[in-house]
Amino acid sequence: LNQSLYYLKSRNTTRNSKRRRSAQKSLRYDKKYDTWTLRCKCATIALNLPATRFTAFFILYQNDTFAKTLLYLEVPAYYTWNESKKSFERSKKGEPVDGQPGTFKKTTIGRLYAVS
Repeated sequence: LNQSLYYLKSRNTTRNSKRRRSAQKSLRYDKKYDTWTLRCKCATIALNLPATRFTAFFILYQNDTFAKTLLYLEVPAYYTWNESKKSFERSKKGEPVDGQPGTFKKTTIGRLYAVS
């Protein structure tokens, strides 16, 4: 780690130099503990990331009791992805799931286009 940080600090090129300088400013070396610390707004950056299907899965997992019984790979069989809301919604078509009113399992997940 120390060698790679030294390389990052010692390299002086015009391309991406602003990014390197900002990275250098955010790195601080503590001689007493022989450690590098990164000073940035990492929590703020992490909280403001755009929603993805993966992050929406965890939100679904927190809010839906049936979703807690599913693996990530099983979610598309029971939920559809709403691109405008960036969230999963329960499927309205398919075979009803026993013991889960309003929940349907899709028999098909997508379409396959063929060109001849």
